[in-house]
Amino acid sequence: MDYNTQRHQILLKEYGRNIQVMVNNLLTVEDRDNRTKQTAQLVELMRQFVQPGAKDNNDVTHKIWDDIFIISNFKLDVEAPFPIPDAAIINKKPAPLGYRYAQPKLKHYGKNIEFLVAKIALMENESEKQNATIYVARLMKSFFAQYNKEVVEDEVIKEQLYRISAGKLVLDLDKIKSENLLDLAGNLKLDNRAESVPSSNNRHRNNSGRNNNTRNNDRNSNSTPRNNDRNNPRNNNNRRRK
Repeated sequence: MDYNTQRHQILLKEYGRNIQVMVNNLLTVEDRDNRTKQTAQLVELMRQFVQPGAKDNNDVTHKIWDDIFIISNFKLDVEAPFPIPDAAIINKKPAPLGYRYAQPKLKHYGKNIEFLVAKIALMENESEKQNATIYVARLMKSFFAQYNKEVVEDEVIKEQLYRISAGKLVLDLDKIKSENLLDLAGNLKLDNRAESVPSSNNRHRNNSGRNNNTRNNDRNSNSTPRNNDRNNPRNNNNRRRK
């Protein structure tokens, strides 16, 4: 009995062993014209393994011809409509992808801060460069507070920014302290106030909603059902006596 474990390994598993056996039989055909004709018929058979929408694509036909040459170990000699692929290129392994293993200078800032500092250091406009430096310093201060769970002084941010930028970015502490440019708590209070104060449109909607509810309650309290007098048995008895 013939077991699959005793057979040759399947080169392209998507086509199965039967296609590989047919390709091996093509190698035994002596007439080249007949061998080319049978190979074309095998291409049409292998086209059935392709998705229905891509059967008529010329690239798919080219791929099937290449697959036949790969299954035959590039030994098949036929008149193909496409050039025979190079075995050295197909079996060539891709070059390993290089990864950057450089560790950040300060772990709690990460590499993105270093990339951002490097971009700012290349700026030519001094005004834009100074504004960008203050922005990245504020960002560093927020990262430091999140990572260490404590408040950091502006002098520490200045020293660490100087270290990351290799001395290219320097903060003016006098200006920062006088204008509170790195004061995260003050900006946070302002943001919270802005979120807590409702807008004029919301106030108008809330007031209008309250007024509508008051009007509906007044109407319900003043209105009386019409059928109360008719349904009351006392009223009916008084009518009969009269």
